[in-house]
Amino acid sequence: MNRTNHDYDDGIIIDRGYELTTTSRALYAEEVNNVCIIFLDIVGFSRMSLELKPIQIMDMLHDLFGRYDNLCDRHGVLKLETVGDAYVCATNLLKERDDYSPGDEYLHAKDAALNALEMAKDMVRQAQHVIIPKSMPIESVQVRVGIHIGEVTCGVLGERLPKFAVFGSAVNLAARMEQTS
Repeated sequence: MNRTNHDYDDGIIIDRGYELTTTSRALYAEEVNNVCIIFLDIVGFSRMSLELKPIQIMDMLHDLFGRYDNLCDRHGVLKLETVGDAYVCATNLLKERDDYSPGDEYLHAKDAALNALEMAKDMVRQAQHVIIPKSMPIESVQVRVGIHIGEVTCGVLGERLPKFAVFGSAVNLAARMEQTS
C-alpha cells in the first residue's frame, strides 16, 4: 500500500489514507501486525437461553454489552462485533502508525497486550455486576476470555450492509484460548 494525502469519496467506509496497489474489489483491505484480539463469551449461555424468555436474554446481553462498549471507550479498544453471547474487540488495530520507528514495534506490541489484559480484567469485573434473570440464589454472569496478539487481515466486506471484518490466526487463536479457559 502506498501512503496518500487525499480523501476518498467513492464509498470507502474507512479511510486511513492508503491507496490499494492490488486489484482487490474489497472496499478496504489491510494486513496489520501486533493486533491484540479479545474474545469473550458467557459461561452456560446455551442453558440460559433455554430457560429464560428471549426478552430476558436480550436485556441481560444489552446490559453486559453496554458495559463492554463503555470499557472500549475508556481503554481505547475497538469493538469488532457481537455474535450471540460472544463479544470481540481489539487493541492496536486502527492506530495511526506514522510515528512508529522500526525499533518501536516491540513496545507497541507490549502496550497493546497490556491494554488488552487491563480491558479483559475490567470485562470480567463488569460481568459480575450483571445478574442472571430469575436465578435463585441470585447469580451474576460468568465469562470466559481469550486473548492473542498477532497479524490480522481486516477490511470492509459486502455490498449490502457492508461490514468491517477481521480474520486470521490471531482471531482463531483468541477464540480457542477463550474456549479452553
